[in-house]
Amino acid sequence: MADLFKVNGVARKRGVFVGELKMSLIMCDPNHPRKVFDKNEIQSLADSIRLNGLIHPILVRKDSEGNYIIIAGERRYRACKLLGKETISAVESKVKEEDIGYLQMAENLNRADLKFYEIADFIALRIAAGDMQIDIAKRLGMSTTTVNMYSAWRKAPEWLKDYKERFDDIRVVYEFVRLAEKEPEKLQAFIAQLDSSKRLTRTTVRDFNASLSVEQSVISDNEAAASSSAAFEAETGERAGGDDSSATQSVTSDDEAVAVPSAALSC
Repeated sequence: MADLFKVNGVARKRGVFVGELKMSLIMCDPNHPRKVFDKNEIQSLADSIRLNGLIHPILVRKDSEGNYIIIAGERRYRACKLLGKETISAVESKVKEEDIGYLQMAENLNRADLKFYEIADFIALRIAAGDMQIDIAKRLGMSTTTVNMYSAWRKAPEWLKDYKERFDDIRVVYEFVRLAEKEPEKLQAFIAQLDSSKRLTRTTVRDFNASLSVEQSVISDNEAAASSSAAFEAETGERAGGDDSSATQSVTSDDEAVAVPSAALSC
């Protein structure tokens, strides 16, 4: 362990090692739910560590090749790397593979700065792995309704996912996914004509639904007008036909009236 951790401060307790771990032996977890790291936030954290030191050690696990994969604390690791540090205070944990993602999510959810799609992607992975939504909800401290909303993101069409940075609220995302299932072409055209800087919110949902109502109203009016026109034409045609029939009958009757006296005279 001397080549990995500094001898001073190394302790073992319940299978966990604590000490200064070489930065060269640490790797970021490619499966970490967080995919986006704000450079300004990392710089701010680095400035804080420079002044006050690293208060909380990072949490790592050891892989089969002897490298240490970060479970929690990647922002701290990135900040220390930015400062050019050669070692970082770390805790090695014997955590189960299926629990790693939940630990990472818990750390980031507490800061409430994860992107909605990062949470959604993690939930989709856990569902694909066989976890029940009710169990995911318990472990993440969410309601099953909220987990269901996040899980709906995996059903979103790719064109809608292209707008992911313009969403703020998972409830709004859920409404858009449902609308995309019902009116995909109209919704896509509606969003495309919006200002690219415009956030997609509940107001956007209301505006889209209003546009559908107007369109449906116009269609209904056109159908009613067409129906009225057809009825008028049919009625006019019946009247015209009736007049022709009456005229024909009148002519026939007149002919018969003339013919009868003629017959009588011949008798």
